[in-house]
Amino acid sequence: MERKLSPDTGEIMISVIVPVFNAEEYIENCILSILHQTYPYFELILIDDGSTDHSMNICQKYENEDSRIKVLHQSNQGVSSARNVGILAARGDYITFVDADDTLEREALEKALDFIIKKNADLVVYGWRTVNNIDGTINSSRLNSTDSENIPDVIREILRHYSEYGGGYPWNKMWRRDAVISDGNEIPLFDEKLFYFEDLEWVIRMILRIRKVVVCPDHLYSYYIHEESVTHSKKNGEKKEIGYHQSISRVIEDLSCLPDLKEEFSEQYYPEIVNGLIHALRNRWENLRIYLLGVMRDKQACILKSKSVSLNIKLRCIVINILFMLF
Repeated sequence: MERKLSPDTGEIMISVIVPVFNAEEYIENCILSILHQTYPYFELILIDDGSTDHSMNICQKYENEDSRIKVLHQSNQGVSSARNVGILAARGDYITFVDADDTLEREALEKALDFIIKKNADLVVYGWRTVNNIDGTINSSRLNSTDSENIPDVIREILRHYSEYGGGYPWNKMWRRDAVISDGNEIPLFDEKLFYFEDLEWVIRMILRIRKVVVCPDHLYSYYIHEESVTHSKKNGEKKEIGYHQSISRVIEDLSCLPDLKEEFSEQYYPEIVNGLIHALRNRWENLRIYLLGVMRDKQACILKSKSVSLNIKLRCIVINILFMLF
Protein backbone atom coordinates (compact mmCIF):
# COMPACT_ATOMS: atom_id res chain seq x y z
CA MET A 1 0.00 0.00 0.00
CA GLU A 2 1.35 3.42 -0.94
CA ARG A 3 2.47 5.60 1.94
CA LYS A 4 1.98 9.34 1.73
CA LEU A 5 4.04 12.20 3.04
CA SER A 6 2.55 13.74 6.14
CA PRO A 7 0.34 16.79 5.60
CA ASP A 8 1.76 20.19 6.46
CA THR A 9 1.51 19.83 10.23
CA GLY A 10 4.74 21.61 11.06
CA GLU A 11 6.62 18.35 11.59
CA ILE A 12 10.38 18.57 11.19
CA MET A 13 11.47 17.04 7.90
CA ILE A 14 14.75 15.13 7.39
CA SER A 15 16.35 14.64 3.98
CA VAL A 16 18.16 11.31 3.69
CA ILE A 17 20.50 11.29 0.68
CA VAL A 18 21.72 7.97 -0.76
CA PRO A 19 24.08 7.85 -3.77
CA VAL A 20 23.65 4.56 -5.64
CA PHE A 21 26.03 2.86 -8.06
CA ASN A 22 25.82 -0.85 -8.94
CA ALA A 23 24.48 -1.73 -5.50
CA GLU A 24 21.77 -4.23 -6.44
CA GLU A 25 22.94 -6.68 -3.75
CA TYR A 26 22.61 -4.15 -0.94
CA ILE A 27 20.32 -1.26 -1.85
CA GLU A 28 17.09 -3.00 -0.80
CA ASN A 29 18.35 -3.53 2.76
CA CYS A 30 19.50 0.08 2.82
CA ILE A 31 16.12 1.39 1.66
CA LEU A 32 14.16 -0.82 4.09
CA SER A 33 16.31 0.29 7.03
CA ILE A 34 15.27 3.88 6.24
CA LEU A 35 11.60 3.17 5.53
CA HIS A 36 11.30 1.33 8.86
CA GLN A 37 12.51 4.30 10.90
CA THR A 38 10.55 5.16 14.03
CA TYR A 39 10.61 8.79 12.87
CA PRO A 40 8.36 8.94 9.78
CA TYR A 41 8.81 12.50 8.54
CA PHE A 42 11.61 12.21 6.04
CA GLU A 43 12.27 12.27 2.33
CA LEU A 44 14.54 9.58 0.91
CA ILE A 45 16.48 10.81 -2.11
CA LEU A 46 18.07 7.99 -4.12
CA ILE A 47 20.52 9.16 -6.79
CA ASP A 48 21.38 6.51 -9.35
CA ASP A 49 24.83 7.35 -10.65
CA GLY A 50 24.65 5.49 -13.95
CA SER A 51 24.34 1.96 -12.55
CA THR A 52 24.67 -0.88 -15.06
CA ASP A 53 22.96 -3.49 -12.86
CA HIS A 54 19.40 -3.58 -11.48
CA SER A 55 19.91 -0.87 -8.86
CA MET A 56 17.72 1.65 -10.68
CA ASN A 57 14.86 -0.84 -11.03
CA ILE A 58 14.94 -1.62 -7.31
CA CYS A 59 14.92 2.08 -6.44
CA GLN A 60 11.99 2.77 -8.77
CA LYS A 61 10.04 -0.15 -7.30
CA TYR A 62 10.17 1.42 -3.84
CA GLU A 63 9.51 4.89 -5.23
CA ASN A 64 6.23 3.57 -6.62
CA GLU A 65 5.30 2.18 -3.20
CA ASP A 66 6.20 5.11 -0.95
CA SER A 67 5.84 8.78 -1.90
CA ARG A 68 8.55 9.76 0.60
CA ILE A 69 11.04 8.36 -1.91
CA LYS A 70 12.41 10.39 -4.81
CA VAL A 71 14.61 8.64 -7.38
CA LEU A 72 16.97 10.72 -9.52
CA HIS A 73 19.23 9.45 -12.30
CA GLN A 74 22.39 10.70 -13.94
CA SER A 75 25.19 9.27 -16.07
CA ASN A 76 28.11 7.97 -14.03
CA GLN A 77 29.88 11.02 -12.58
CA GLY A 78 31.07 9.77 -9.22
CA VAL A 79 29.84 9.78 -5.64
CA SER A 80 30.52 13.49 -5.04
CA SER A 81 28.40 14.47 -8.01
CA ALA A 82 25.61 12.14 -6.88
CA ARG A 83 25.67 13.58 -3.37
CA ASN A 84 25.55 17.08 -4.81
CA VAL A 85 22.47 16.19 -6.84
CA GLY A 86 20.89 14.98 -3.60
CA ILE A 87 21.86 18.14 -1.73
CA LEU A 88 20.32 20.35 -4.41
CA ALA A 89 17.13 18.31 -4.40
CA ALA A 90 16.81 18.16 -0.59
CA ARG A 91 14.01 20.13 1.04
CA GLY A 92 14.33 18.92 4.62
CA ASP A 93 15.08 20.94 7.74
CA TYR A 94 17.94 18.52 8.40
CA ILE A 95 20.08 16.46 6.03
CA THR A 96 22.00 13.23 6.43
CA PHE A 97 23.69 10.70 4.15
CA VAL A 98 23.61 6.92 3.93
CA ASP A 99 25.79 4.82 1.62
CA ALA A 100 23.90 2.37 -0.59
CA ASP A 101 25.47 -0.74 0.98
CA ASP A 102 24.94 0.40 4.58
CA THR A 103 21.97 0.55 6.94
CA LEU A 104 20.48 2.70 9.70
CA GLU A 105 19.32 1.40 13.05
CA ARG A 106 15.54 1.62 13.45
CA GLU A 107 15.67 4.61 15.84
CA ALA A 108 18.55 6.40 14.11
CA LEU A 109 16.69 9.43 12.76
CA GLU A 110 14.60 9.84 15.90
CA LYS A 111 17.58 9.68 18.28
CA ALA A 112 19.81 11.91 16.12
CA LEU A 113 17.07 14.53 15.82
CA ASP A 114 16.34 14.37 19.56
CA PHE A 115 20.01 14.99 20.37
CA ILE A 116 20.46 17.91 18.00
CA ILE A 117 17.26 19.65 19.12
CA LYS A 118 17.66 19.15 22.88
CA LYS A 119 21.26 20.39 22.73
CA ASN A 120 20.35 23.26 20.38
CA ALA A 121 23.19 22.16 18.09
CA ASP A 122 23.85 22.51 14.36
CA LEU A 123 25.40 19.08 13.88
CA VAL A 124 24.94 15.74 15.59
CA VAL A 125 27.54 13.00 15.17
CA TYR A 126 26.58 9.45 16.09
CA GLY A 127 28.32 6.14 16.66
CA TRP A 128 28.50 3.31 14.16
CA ARG A 129 29.34 -0.35 13.76
CA THR A 130 31.72 -1.68 11.14
CA VAL A 131 30.48 -5.04 9.91
CA ASN A 132 33.01 -7.13 7.99
CA ASN A 133 31.04 -9.44 5.71
CA ILE A 134 34.26 -11.25 4.77
CA ASP A 135 35.21 -12.64 8.17
CA GLY A 136 32.03 -11.86 10.11
CA THR A 137 33.64 -9.53 12.64
CA ILE A 138 31.82 -6.51 14.04
CA ASN A 139 33.63 -3.53 15.50
CA SER A 140 31.93 -0.64 17.24
CA SER A 141 33.17 2.92 17.30
CA ARG A 142 33.57 4.52 20.69
CA LEU A 143 32.30 8.07 20.88
CA ASN A 144 31.86 9.96 24.12
CA SER A 145 28.63 11.85 24.68
CA THR A 146 29.67 15.49 24.54
CA ASP A 147 28.91 18.81 22.95
CA SER A 148 31.20 21.63 21.95
CA GLU A 149 31.02 25.19 20.69
CA ASN A 150 34.81 25.26 20.28
CA ILE A 151 34.79 24.69 16.52
CA PRO A 152 38.58 25.05 16.06
CA ASP A 153 39.09 22.34 18.68
CA VAL A 154 36.57 20.05 16.97
CA ILE A 155 38.38 20.44 13.65
CA ARG A 156 41.75 19.96 15.35
CA GLU A 157 40.66 16.66 16.85
CA ILE A 158 39.32 15.37 13.52
CA LEU A 159 42.52 16.29 11.68
CA ARG A 160 44.77 14.86 14.38
CA HIS A 161 42.99 11.58 14.99
CA TYR A 162 40.42 11.40 12.18
CA SER A 163 37.99 9.25 14.20
CA GLU A 164 37.32 11.98 16.77
CA TYR A 165 33.93 13.68 16.40
CA GLY A 166 32.99 11.07 13.84
CA GLY A 167 35.90 11.80 11.54
CA GLY A 168 35.51 12.95 7.95
CA TYR A 169 32.69 10.56 7.12
CA PRO A 170 29.50 12.12 5.73
CA TRP A 171 27.28 9.18 6.76
CA ASN A 172 27.38 9.41 10.57
CA LYS A 173 26.22 13.00 10.83
CA MET A 174 23.02 15.00 10.65
CA TRP A 175 23.18 18.73 9.83
CA ARG A 176 20.70 21.51 10.55
CA ARG A 177 20.04 22.95 7.13
CA ASP A 178 19.74 26.63 7.98
CA ALA A 179 23.03 26.53 9.92
CA VAL A 180 25.12 25.61 6.89
CA ILE A 181 23.39 27.20 3.90
CA SER A 182 25.57 29.47 1.80
CA ASP A 183 24.79 32.95 0.56
CA GLY A 184 22.91 31.43 -2.37
CA ASN A 185 20.67 29.56 0.09
CA GLU A 186 22.28 26.25 -0.80
CA ILE A 187 24.18 23.79 1.34
CA PRO A 188 27.87 23.77 0.31
CA LEU A 189 28.54 21.13 -2.33
CA PHE A 190 31.24 18.48 -2.50
CA ASP A 191 34.21 19.50 -4.63
CA GLU A 192 33.87 17.19 -7.63
CA LYS A 193 37.48 17.83 -8.66
CA LEU A 194 38.61 15.95 -5.56
CA PHE A 195 38.31 12.16 -5.63
CA TYR A 196 39.94 10.79 -2.47
CA PHE A 197 39.37 12.11 1.06
CA GLU A 198 36.96 14.52 -0.62
CA ASP A 199 34.46 13.74 2.13
CA LEU A 200 36.91 14.95 4.80
CA GLU A 201 37.36 18.24 2.95
CA TRP A 202 33.59 18.72 2.70
CA VAL A 203 33.01 17.87 6.36
CA ILE A 204 35.66 20.38 7.48
CA ARG A 205 34.17 23.05 5.22
CA MET A 206 30.73 22.38 6.69
CA ILE A 207 31.94 22.43 10.30
CA LEU A 208 33.55 25.81 9.67
CA ARG A 209 30.03 27.17 9.14
CA ILE A 210 28.43 25.96 12.34
CA ARG A 211 28.24 27.05 15.96
CA LYS A 212 27.83 23.85 17.98
CA VAL A 213 28.43 20.09 17.65
CA VAL A 214 26.80 17.39 19.77
CA VAL A 215 27.84 13.72 19.92
CA CYS A 216 25.38 10.86 20.35
CA PRO A 217 27.36 7.79 21.49
CA ASP A 218 24.71 5.29 20.36
CA HIS A 219 25.54 3.09 17.39
CA LEU A 220 22.96 4.31 14.89
CA TYR A 221 24.69 3.32 11.65
CA SER A 222 26.08 0.06 10.26
CA TYR A 223 28.99 0.36 7.83
CA TYR A 224 29.61 -2.80 5.79
CA ILE A 225 32.86 -4.09 4.33
CA HIS A 226 32.53 -6.43 1.36
CA GLU A 227 35.02 -8.39 -0.70
CA GLU A 228 34.73 -5.90 -3.56
CA SER A 229 35.37 -3.04 -1.12
CA VAL A 230 38.72 -4.55 -0.14
CA THR A 231 39.62 -5.32 -3.75
CA HIS A 232 38.73 -1.80 -4.84
CA SER A 233 40.76 -0.27 -2.00
CA LYS A 234 43.93 -1.94 -3.31
CA LYS A 235 43.58 -0.47 -6.79
CA ASN A 236 44.86 2.83 -8.14
CA GLY A 237 47.36 3.34 -5.33
CA GLU A 238 49.18 6.22 -7.03
CA LYS A 239 45.97 8.00 -8.01
CA LYS A 240 44.67 7.75 -4.44
CA GLU A 241 47.91 9.13 -3.03
CA ILE A 242 47.65 12.14 -5.33
CA GLY A 243 43.99 12.53 -4.41
CA TYR A 244 44.81 12.44 -0.71
CA HIS A 245 47.42 15.19 -1.00
CA GLN A 246 45.12 17.33 -3.15
CA SER A 247 42.33 17.06 -0.60
CA ILE A 248 44.63 17.87 2.32
CA SER A 249 45.95 20.90 0.45
CA ARG A 250 42.36 22.02 -0.02
CA VAL A 251 41.63 21.51 3.69
CA ILE A 252 44.57 23.78 4.50
CA GLU A 253 43.12 26.43 2.19
CA ASP A 254 39.74 26.05 3.89
CA LEU A 255 41.39 26.79 7.24
CA SER A 256 42.47 30.27 6.12
CA CYS A 257 39.71 31.71 8.31
CA LEU A 258 41.49 30.17 11.33
CA PRO A 259 45.14 31.22 10.80
CA ASP A 260 46.53 29.57 13.92
CA LEU A 261 44.90 26.25 13.14
CA LYS A 262 45.96 26.51 9.50
CA GLU A 263 49.59 26.97 10.54
CA GLU A 264 49.36 24.13 13.07
CA PHE A 265 47.90 21.68 10.58
CA SER A 266 50.29 22.80 7.82
CA GLU A 267 53.27 21.95 10.02
CA GLN A 268 51.66 18.63 10.87
CA TYR A 269 51.33 17.93 7.14
CA TYR A 270 54.85 18.94 6.01
CA PRO A 271 56.48 15.58 6.84
CA GLU A 272 53.83 13.80 4.79
CA ILE A 273 54.91 15.74 1.72
CA VAL A 274 58.53 14.66 2.08
CA ASN A 275 57.78 11.06 3.06
CA GLY A 276 55.16 10.85 0.33
CA LEU A 277 57.76 11.87 -2.21
CA ILE A 278 60.12 9.15 -0.99
CA HIS A 279 57.23 6.68 -1.21
CA ALA A 280 56.64 7.76 -4.81
CA LEU A 281 60.31 7.22 -5.68
CA ARG A 282 60.35 3.74 -4.15
CA ASN A 283 57.21 2.73 -6.05
CA ARG A 284 58.29 4.51 -9.24
CA TRP A 285 55.10 6.52 -9.26
CA GLU A 286 56.05 9.25 -11.68
CA ASN A 287 52.86 11.29 -11.50
CA LEU A 288 52.96 11.39 -7.72
CA ARG A 289 56.67 12.26 -7.80
CA ILE A 290 56.08 15.20 -10.11
CA TYR A 291 53.12 16.44 -8.10
CA LEU A 292 54.77 16.21 -4.66
CA LEU A 293 58.09 17.57 -5.85
CA GLY A 294 56.26 20.72 -6.91
CA VAL A 295 54.46 20.89 -3.55
CA MET A 296 57.70 20.31 -1.61
CA ARG A 297 59.58 23.01 -3.47
CA ASP A 298 56.73 25.42 -2.93
CA LYS A 299 56.75 24.70 0.82
CA GLN A 300 60.49 24.10 1.26
CA ALA A 301 61.22 27.38 3.05
CA CYS A 302 58.38 26.71 5.50
CA ILE A 303 59.52 23.12 6.05
CA LEU A 304 63.10 24.17 6.81
CA LYS A 305 62.05 27.00 9.13
CA SER A 306 59.47 24.98 11.05
CA LYS A 307 60.33 24.24 14.67
CA SER A 308 57.99 21.26 14.77
CA VAL A 309 59.45 19.45 11.74
CA SER A 310 62.23 17.02 12.68
CA LEU A 311 65.81 17.44 11.50
CA ASN A 312 65.53 14.12 9.69
CA ILE A 313 62.64 15.40 7.55
CA LYS A 314 64.48 18.63 6.82
CA LEU A 315 67.58 16.74 5.71
CA ARG A 316 65.48 14.51 3.45
CA CYS A 317 63.91 17.59 1.93
CA ILE A 318 67.33 19.12 1.18
CA VAL A 319 68.80 15.91 -0.23
CA ILE A 320 65.82 15.24 -2.49
CA ASN A 321 65.89 18.76 -3.83
CA ILE A 322 69.62 18.59 -4.55
CA LEU A 323 69.27 15.23 -6.30
CA PHE A 324 66.59 16.48 -8.63
CA MET A 325 68.53 19.64 -9.37
CA LEU A 326 71.59 17.55 -10.37
CA PHE A 327 69.79 14.89 -12.40
